Amino acid sequence: MESHSKIQAELIHLIGEYVALRFTVPEVTSSTEVEGDELYAMFAVDKSGSMSGSPMNDAKGAAESLTTKFRKMDIPVAIYPFDSRAKEFCSDVVGYDTIVENLQKLKASGGTIFQNVMEMMVKKIREQHLKNIFVVWLTDGQDNNGLESLIPIMDAHKKEYEDQGVSISIQCIGFSSEHDATLLTKLSTSGTRPGTFQYVPEGGRIPVAVNNVYNLAFESTTWARFIASEGKNYKVSVEKVEGKDELRALVYVSENDLEECKVELHKGSAVSEFEVELNRSESRGLEDLVFLATAFISSKVVQALEKGIEGAGQRLAEMAPLIEETDRRVENLLEQSRRLRPYKQKQLQPYFNAAKDLTTFFFQITKTLGGGEISNEDFAKINGLANALFLKRNLERKIAKESGEGLTALQLGEEEIDRLSQDLKIEEIRGTYESQAQELGACSISRKNWIDCVSTGDCLCITFQVERPQNLMGNPYETKVTKINATMLSHDSFLNSNLFETKAGQIIQGPRNYQHGKEPVLASQLVDGLFDEYITGLMPIFITKEHWQFARLRLKQMLAYAISVDVLDYNENQVKVFPFLIMARALSESDKYSQSICNHIVDTCQQVYLENKDSIIPDIHAKLMEYITNPSLRLANSIVDNSVILCQLHFANLAGDLQEYRGVVPYIFEEEVRRSFKHHEDLKFNELCLKVLGIDMLPYFEPIRTALMSGEASYADKFRVVKQGGKPEDAKKEEKGAVEIAEQQIETPQGIQTLGEYATNTYNSILEAFTPGESLGKLGRILKLFGYDQSLESLGLLTNEQKLAFMLQCIGHKKDADRTEAIQSGKFCDPFNAQAAHDWVLQTYKSTIEKEILAYKSQLLNQIQGKESEKRAAIFAMSEDLEDAAGCVYGMTQGSSGFPQFIKALKQPNIPHIIEKVKMITLGHFEGVKLILDEIPGTIDFVQWKPTKKTVHEIWKVHKDAGTKEQWQEAFPHKFDYFDHIYLRMQGVFVPYSKPKKNVTDQRHWEGKDRTKRSPRPAGSGRGRGRGRGGRGGRGGRGGRGGRAAPRGGRGGRGRGFRGSP
Repeated sequence: MESHSKIQAELIHLIGEYVALRFTVPEVTSSTEVEGDELYAMFAVDKSGSMSGSPMNDAKGAAESLTTKFRKMDIPVAIYPFDSRAKEFCSDVVGYDTIVENLQKLKASGGTIFQNVMEMMVKKIREQHLKNIFVVWLTDGQDNNGLESLIPIMDAHKKEYEDQGVSISIQCIGFSSEHDATLLTKLSTSGTRPGTFQYVPEGGRIPVAVNNVYNLAFESTTWARFIASEGKNYKVSVEKVEGKDELRALVYVSENDLEECKVELHKGSAVSEFEVELNRSESRGLEDLVFLATAFISSKVVQALEKGIEGAGQRLAEMAPLIEETDRRVENLLEQSRRLRPYKQKQLQPYFNAAKDLTTFFFQITKTLGGGEISNEDFAKINGLANALFLKRNLERKIAKESGEGLTALQLGEEEIDRLSQDLKIEEIRGTYESQAQELGACSISRKNWIDCVSTGDCLCITFQVERPQNLMGNPYETKVTKINATMLSHDSFLNSNLFETKAGQIIQGPRNYQHGKEPVLASQLVDGLFDEYITGLMPIFITKEHWQFARLRLKQMLAYAISVDVLDYNENQVKVFPFLIMARALSESDKYSQSICNHIVDTCQQVYLENKDSIIPDIHAKLMEYITNPSLRLANSIVDNSVILCQLHFANLAGDLQEYRGVVPYIFEEEVRRSFKHHEDLKFNELCLKVLGIDMLPYFEPIRTALMSGEASYADKFRVVKQGGKPEDAKKEEKGAVEIAEQQIETPQGIQTLGEYATNTYNSILEAFTPGESLGKLGRILKLFGYDQSLESLGLLTNEQKLAFMLQCIGHKKDADRTEAIQSGKFCDPFNAQAAHDWVLQTYKSTIEKEILAYKSQLLNQIQGKESEKRAAIFAMSEDLEDAAGCVYGMTQGSSGFPQFIKALKQPNIPHIIEKVKMITLGHFEGVKLILDEIPGTIDFVQWKPTKKTVHEIWKVHKDAGTKEQWQEAFPHKFDYFDHIYLRMQGVFVPYSKPKKNVTDQRHWEGKDRTKRSPRPAGSGRGRGRGRGGRGGRGGRGGRGGRAAPRGGRGGRGRGFRGSP
């Protein structure tokens, strides 16, 4: 052992007689260079019978997770599955994949012998001359030979490791409530570096335990012990200093043991001894003192448990006064921390929480036991809590390292706020802005106006509601701002309230855990006095330059929080995008409050632009060129949100950074209308063209229909015979020959002189959509910023052909795939080019008619050439002669196989006399003649057909322009109220649903109704896997349509049965 010069140690008084000593670990040259040696990981996995069930699955999962983590770091791994025997699988021999495969195959059986694994590990260390080893035992710690047989082996191995300069850390994770906590505690102290023991109960958080031990793998391989007077030893914690090539050591010592004290330092095979020169000091601040005090509690509890479960209760009871005094000190520190700024408070909160968990359980068991023996489970639990507190600093450092720039930006912002607060001339600000501050309003929690806020380094924020994606990857475009709230809050009040929720495992923790998909909680339920609204995001705003100097320093954190529920998850793209998304949302709001606060949001976005324009302007330039030159690059996969570009473009224009911008605005407008305008009908492109261009197809269909009808027997004769009291078979029959349909000439207009009614209504609907609160409300407000009024003419759509091309393409190309196909096939035109729009509209006019004629011919020929019932239904639908149509229906029954063909025919477009034909089917008669021949026992009344609401809607939707509301009510008398309601809704009048479905979110539909109750399913309406009951007289007869089984195999409705065979 070599002797060296003295170590300069910093002495900080902590609790009672105890002090904390900190010193920099001196550099020592070792004949065995351990720090540079490759780390080797070894995992012992207990697969004995006592591990069966959940413990076995947990151990396998933990081992696989650790193997994956070390594989990513290219660190070799050996696993040792064991029961009464042990096996060895090494990644440097069989590969990582084989290790994982063998882990997945493990099954619990057999006895438990630890010695076999210990001997195999020490053998590998010897043979491969390993110097830096990290061992993890995953077991319930029940050895068949008992702890006493293992202690000599563990002591011998530890001495060998020390003699050979081996740096080895042994971590234990215990499973099953029946584990041997004493064995695992002893095992964790059998390395040359400090180890830990964590107990994971069934259903416990295994990933937390795995992450805790994984982080310890990369601690320094140098270890030390503090030797006090009379040979008394204290455990020394050694850790690497982040960003520096040095080690720092910490040890808690009684002041009574400071005379003639030394530090024994082990690095590889070299052992050096240093005298200690003590220098009394103060802690580096409140944060430093919190860490020292909380870590002291964990170290004292761990020290009491190191000797095992026997006598542990007595040892814990003896230190109760010390823990009580330390707990009071920690409570005092907690009180002091409340005077810190919120972020610093929350960085310290995990230490306070972990310390409180430990001391609460400590006092619980010491008071209960009164110095008696502690149970195995309580021993494991308090040991786990102590180790969790001990590991807390490592975990927080790891999270801080992963947070990277986000944490750095936060810390720099805190320092700048401290500086600004010292220089703030608050009385001058009050004198200048007091009345303005009172008019704007105050934080709804603290009741402070913005001047009061900045006086304490705080700032005022607007609040809003967002919908976040599941992945929370920090992409601002994936987070949707759904509502700007009436509430304003200060930044600090929000962080200190129950509104602040965070994900698990973050440095900055809120009082509530965020869970994606969980229904948000109303602000009024979280904080008394707030409105019934959801507050899931907030943004500091520009009010004055004095307020902005504080608000801008909180902006990044609040944007990151709104997007990913993590104030440290900031990236540059967020500040360039998300404020403008908030602005766009505010512009689309219709209530007075939102419009009043909108000015502050616009001012905030202007400041954001000015401070970030060096990175924003190049993006704008690139996107403007794409918009003008390539229509396919206007789609959502290239430009996610047009409102962001427009807002940025507006501020660039105000700043004089972009002079030529007006040429691109119409194209952005067209693309945004395509994406956002909600047309009242869902039509195929050809159907849309027919309506918007006002094309009447009847003149083209009539010759086709006449030609085809000339080849068929007259059903009108059949109807007339029946009407006169005769029999249908007495009607004259005449054979017809083959039919030829002549080609038709299509007359294309030279131009569109006026817009038809449908086109005019569609045009007006687009204009109405620009009002606040409607689908294009935000676009209309943004266009006003550029000086455009709410008309298509102001954007350059001057001719009727331009307006038609604009409407047809915006509505008809609603899907990106449709727009892409039109561009690639050369069928897309620039509606702002008058000549191109003229040519495109005329060509579309002609091609639409050609496609309709071809489709109509094909449809009628297929129907007429089909089965008899299909032919009759087709003639029924196409005939202009109502007597002919009635003759087709005559003789049908509702239960016949041909009846559905008539219903299907009614859903086809371009049916003449649709109202009268519907009445033939629903009322069952025409001109007093009974057409539907079902019979009602005891009466000669006509049988009415009462279709479902879905069928009624399908027929009406296709033909709604063919009749008035009253006519449709006459055609479907059983749905009288339905048509009242649907026509009122078409006029914008709210009518509540009588039986709203569960996915209906508008609360007005639920007034007076129980949302938890499901509407009863009508008999036979469900469709399931079971069949209807067979008809009488035989088994296995299939149920009729009404008798299909209910969902999930439930019993179906009765329905009409078919008689089964005997």
